Amino acid sequence: MDAADPAVLPQVVKEIYAEHGRLDGVVFAAGVIEDRMLAQKDPESFRRVFATKAEGARTLLDALAELPTGPRFTVLFGSIAAALGNRGQTDYAAANDALEHLGARWSERTGHRALTVHWGPWAPSGAHAGMVSPELARDYDRRGVRLIDPAAGTLALLRELAWGEESLRSVVYTASAGEPHGDRHPAAAGGRGGHGGAAAGCPGPGVLLAEPGGRRRRDHRPPRGPVDAGYYDPDAAAGPAEPDRIYCRRGGFVDRFAEMQPTRFGIMPSSVPGTEPDQLIALRVAAAAIEDAWPGPAAGPRPDRGVLGRGGYLTPGLVRLDQRVRGAQQLVRTLGELLPELTAEQLGKVRTAFTDRLGPDRPESAIGLVPNLAASRLANRLDLRGPAYTVDAACASSLVAVDQAVGELASGRCDLVLAGGVHHCHDITLWSVFAQLRALSRSQRIRPFHRGADGLLIGEGTGWWRSSGSPTRNVTATGCTR
Repeated sequence: MDAADPAVLPQVVKEIYAEHGRLDGVVFAAGVIEDRMLAQKDPESFRRVFATKAEGARTLLDALAELPTGPRFTVLFGSIAAALGNRGQTDYAAANDALEHLGARWSERTGHRALTVHWGPWAPSGAHAGMVSPELARDYDRRGVRLIDPAAGTLALLRELAWGEESLRSVVYTASAGEPHGDRHPAAAGGRGGHGGAAAGCPGPGVLLAEPGGRRRRDHRPPRGPVDAGYYDPDAAAGPAEPDRIYCRRGGFVDRFAEMQPTRFGIMPSSVPGTEPDQLIALRVAAAAIEDAWPGPAAGPRPDRGVLGRGGYLTPGLVRLDQRVRGAQQLVRTLGELLPELTAEQLGKVRTAFTDRLGPDRPESAIGLVPNLAASRLANRLDLRGPAYTVDAACASSLVAVDQAVGELASGRCDLVLAGGVHHCHDITLWSVFAQLRALSRSQRIRPFHRGADGLLIGEGTGWWRSSGSPTRNVTATGCTR
């Protein structure tokens, strides 16, 4: 049976109901993949992949809605590609995202339960070779996504149907290191939770966790995040804004993917602790973009211009420098005024203890603290042959950087360009600003264009785009993003 056939599928549903007098449950698992990069994918291929999943589900749900008595549950098998994305699967990711929204709307319209399960990749079992190729399995492993044991996955689904909250419209299920039976993360349309190998971010308050034996408990621990838990107060959004209180800690974090070998680029290890992560990660990903465009031992032509989009936020390194220069002086002055009996020697010890806790202070780290030198360091280390500069247009910085690069190509001033964006700052000061503006989501979920949207979640990432004035040489390359 073709799941995308609008005539056959409704007839099968009617025949089953007529024969048994009821339809207790439905599991929709249809889907095809035709992995190709978007530039190489033809419209018919995209339509075929999308329609099999999304249109097939729409046809099924419409047929179920016409039954005198609807099913007790309907499960739609989605994919982690809808939450994480996947190289070569733009059509499949879009189809599974649409699948979730179709199920949610059908459930609201009919009052019947519909759950979309965004599965991670399954491991081989017996004669079945599994759902991923060895190459894709290695890619998932690099991203922290483990393969789901089939027995554990089956048990997880049964537990979800038996003990899961019926109000949930979707969950993400992955296997991760340290969780051999898999991780289960409640998800909402437009904003999915996750940790380990699942969607970027971490479980929010009230996450339901499966326990051995199928028992369930509610976890009220504060969500993990880059900001110290001492600043976290989920009730802070209801009262007056306070600079040292934030009500949201969820976001998208690259974590272990943000790694690099500084000595490869001629950066001395002693200067690394004082250097902003933005500069180092941007350098590593830009180098990867160039290598991806010109693989092999022979180096290709170097870009004429590098444009980096980066917001002008206060970075941890600059905060530490300000604390060392002004904070320490203000601390000593205030203590001297409040406690005049303290001697100059005692105040000096306080100042030394305060600055020692800020970490080492080395002159060679200074260049790593200047935000607008991020593009300059990149040009120097990668031997770019033309102007390199950083642009700041807040959230639109990367878009403006690409626009600048396209303009340089169109004008003929450059033959090759490298453009991109970087953001890896999670200092409390940045989060404090967004919390005081009440811009962070109170529900700790991000739901773009949704009527129930209540704010944003801060994410981080780095991406580079390399292109030339020749259509035959245009190459797109991106790096670690969330």
